[in-house]
Amino acid sequence: MQVAEEFRGDIQSDIDTVSQLIGESEAEERAVDEQHAQFVEGVRTAERTIQERSDALKQLIDRQADRLKTEVNTAKQQREEEVARRKEAVELNRLVLHDFQKYSQQVKDKGKLG
Repeated sequence: MQVAEEFRGDIQSDIDTVSQLIGESEAEERAVDEQHAQFVEGVRTAERTIQERSDALKQLIDRQADRLKTEVNTAKQQREEEVARRKEAVELNRLVLHDFQKYSQQVKDKGKLG
């Protein structure tokens, strides 16, 4: 009977050890779950931050592109107006020269003015 009592004592000791190990294992599992939850939240935060920064950069680029397009269009419009003025001046000059040539030819052909 003493052997049975020792055996029961050994079994109880093993049960106690296993119970302790189960408790430690459950605590470790909770710690792993908590670390994973923190990691997932960190990833979500990083993703939100990246998206916000990306959106801000896109808006900055869009504003810069719009500003540059406006500058280009303004320069284009000014240049087109200048070209139109120069073309008008050249045409007017050509007409004056053509009229002068015509008048000169008439004077030469008639030998007199008028």
